[in-house]
Amino acid sequence: SGTMRLVGLVFFWLFLAKAYVNGNDHPRVQRNIDDAEIVNVSDMALKEIQGLSDSGIYNSLSLSRINSAFSQDGIFHNNYYLDLVLACPYYRDGEKENSFSMMVMQHKEDGTYSFAIDNFPDMNEDAIEEYWIQKVEKQRDIRNKIFSSLETELINTHPDPINIDQNLFSVDEALEMLSTYN
Repeated sequence: SGTMRLVGLVFFWLFLAKAYVNGNDHPRVQRNIDDAEIVNVSDMALKEIQGLSDSGIYNSLSLSRINSAFSQDGIFHNNYYLDLVLACPYYRDGEKENSFSMMVMQHKEDGTYSFAIDNFPDMNEDAIEEYWIQKVEKQRDIRNKIFSSLETELINTHPDPINIDQNLFSVDEALEMLSTYN
């Protein structure tokens, strides 16, 4: 959404400004794109992006290649500047791959990661809707399995009438009530 893109841009530029200020003491170093550390950081950034989509459509993103990678020793973080090409069949522009500039920061003390991205992937609206539908259906299936399990447990553990708000119900009546909420 536009708000997420704006927040991402603000953080991206703040991090770039901080890196520029500290750049004289700790210059950026170009890294080999096949370096295991760079590949791991790139994979971590992709996983973070995949988790940001409410519909789940970002799970369709995959890392096609790393165009460039730089690192910089910051005051509190190890900083990585990445140009990643992400593949996806659902980009709004119809392209199968798009390039994204990212900054990944790994905290020096606890190893936690945070990242900024220049622009979030812009996805096809029909594909987003399809992912929403799949997500809702999956949640419905999970809920139905839970209700089925509860129903089985109820039948096996409560042969006597069930007391609900001072009213006694047979197991069949309770199950009928339960099914109206399903």
